[in-house]
Amino acid sequence: MFPQALRSITPNYVNQLIGLIKSTSLVFYVSLLDLFGSVQTMGSTYPGDIVPLLLVATVWYLILTSAVSVVQFYVERYFARGVTRTLPPTPLQKARAGLAEFGARLRREAAV
Repeated sequence: MFPQALRSITPNYVNQLIGLIKSTSLVFYVSLLDLFGSVQTMGSTYPGDIVPLLLVATVWYLILTSAVSVVQFYVERYFARGVTRTLPPTPLQKARAGLAEFGARLRREAAV
């Protein structure tokens, strides 16, 4: 019963988690520094360095949201077993298929 419930709960739960990260309240909640709050504090101390500080905060923000999205993909894929006939390909499988197709196209063009 629990795995069936997780199959429908996971997308909504992880979307809420990503929304919390986007509002940066979760970052503060888990005892990390509030990214943009610390940038604002440091920006008042070093006013000439505000743009590099914002860029670093933005990179951390993208890393956090991307990591949660990747975890969401694999959790949803795990719980989709038995529901669908074929699982969606992983990004690595998509890249391998694309490289194989590109190599085949190059071999066809070289043969002509």
